[in-house]
Amino acid sequence: MNLWWPTFGVPLLGIAGTIVGQIRSGRPKIVRIGTLCATVVSAISPSMGLYGLVKLDELAKRSQLDYGFEGLAWLFAVLGVIAAIFCLLVIRKGCKLFDWIPLAVSVWMFVVWAAVCSTL
Repeated sequence: MNLWWPTFGVPLLGIAGTIVGQIRSGRPKIVRIGTLCATVVSAISPSMGLYGLVKLDELAKRSQLDYGFEGLAWLFAVLGVIAAIFCLLVIRKGCKLFDWIPLAVSVWMFVVWAAVCSTL
């Protein structure tokens, strides 16, 4: 069963669409730079998920209680949530759909990695 696509692929497609929307928007450059930074931080966690799928053999060799990789991905998801909320609070006026996508992706990845880390 291929659950990697809805878990990691769809968020990365949303992030790609957000980057394109930000670049094409006619907003002030400082607003675009802040939102792009939040978007890039939000993209780290699903990218780590795809990297983990590629390196699954190496990750499987760890002990059963070693959740270092998953914990790091969870921390990046938390950082993405903080960056996206900060960006939304700074922009406040004139928020568009692609300002909310990094927050949605980060919250989704936060839930995914929290579920993975809680399977002790």
